[in-house]
Amino acid sequence: MPNFKWATRTAVLAAVAIVGAGVISTPASAANNIVYFGGNGSTATCDGYMLCVYPNTSYKGSAIGSRNGASEDDMRDYYINDSISSIINNSGNAYCFYSDTFYKGLTFQIHAGEKWPAVNGYINDKISSWKVGNC
Repeated sequence: MPNFKWATRTAVLAAVAIVGAGVISTPASAANNIVYFGGNGSTATCDGYMLCVYPNTSYKGSAIGSRNGASEDDMRDYYINDSISSIINNSGNAYCFYSDTFYKGLTFQIHAGEKWPAVNGYINDKISSWKVGNC
């Protein structure tokens, strides 16, 4: 007579292992792109990130760094929305910053490798989204 108890345990353990493997192998694209850190006035605070935005001029304040440099269409969920005053672009891409969510409103472009200790006055403390590429 077969041992159904053993077979049931084996099936349950196999299912747990499969589900567990799926959780462990979550794709990198699903990982959080945004990292919070403190800006101390040094551009070195952005080392290791593609793009960093700071709430104060000269790279100071509680900043946000983007690991993969992806576009952000709505910054309203971040404390830095409408508060960006300086930007570091460590990527090889241009970025277009927008005063409104979903890539609308006034635009401000920075090129690959540029560092802006103080963004232009018309867009200072107004950025709500950004997109990889030219405006």
